[in-house]
Amino acid sequence: EALDGCAALTRRVEHLEHDKVAQYLEIIKMNTMVKKLEKANKVKALKLRRLRKVRTSQRVDTSDDTIMKDVSNQGRMIDEL
Repeated sequence: EALDGCAALTRRVEHLEHDKVAQYLEIIKMNTMVKKLEKANKVKALKLRRLRKVRTSQRVDTSDDTIMKDVSNQGRMIDEL
């Protein structure tokens, strides 16, 4: 009876060791996926920052154009008066 218990415990330990290795491999895979996603997220963030810079510079350019048009219109309106 003691030998049966010992054999059962030995099998249980083997299964636990197998599960431990499987979990370790799964953790490694997940860590690589996380690193890949973080890298992709970093690239997206850099692209968004670049887009924001371009958009703000375009806004500044367009607002300058609008001001110049308004000034020329005001000049014409004053001349007409």
